[in-house]
Amino acid sequence: MCHILNSIEEVLVAKGFDFDMRFDAEQNQHLFILNFPGENGRFALVWTIIQEHSQMMLVSTFPIYAPKAAHSLIITMLNRINITIRLGSFELDEKSGHIRLRHTFYFNADLPFSEKLVMDNLAISLVTMDQRIPEIMSVMHAGQSNKSQSALPFWCN
Repeated sequence: MCHILNSIEEVLVAKGFDFDMRFDAEQNQHLFILNFPGENGRFALVWTIIQEHSQMMLVSTFPIYAPKAAHSLIITMLNRINITIRLGSFELDEKSGHIRLRHTFYFNADLPFSEKLVMDNLAISLVTMDQRIPEIMSVMHAGQSNKSQSALPFWCN
């Protein structure tokens, strides 16, 4: 397991990512938490290593909470997006309003963990979320005036 953590950390450092590494003792999981400044917005990505299942999960969280009034439209849009993407899926937590992209893959702990594997899986999550931010924002704020849209945080303009 240590070689996997070291490999991921080495790649993130070498590529200049802003990240924290943590261990969640309650869940017995190692976490890498990245802050990503995409072209369309800044968002967080949590990379979880679930050793007992030889599984890694990358979860990107949209930077703005979805208003309750837009949940129905957003769920419909996310379902349509999910049909078009090959890896991962978008979800809306209706209680908190968080929009997330979840991408899971399996690994063999006995094999070397390459820079290509790290970057390919990061790219899937980061690019997919970043590309969909404008679409999500347009549905989230459908029907609002230009004045309210211009008051959005800088990453949404």
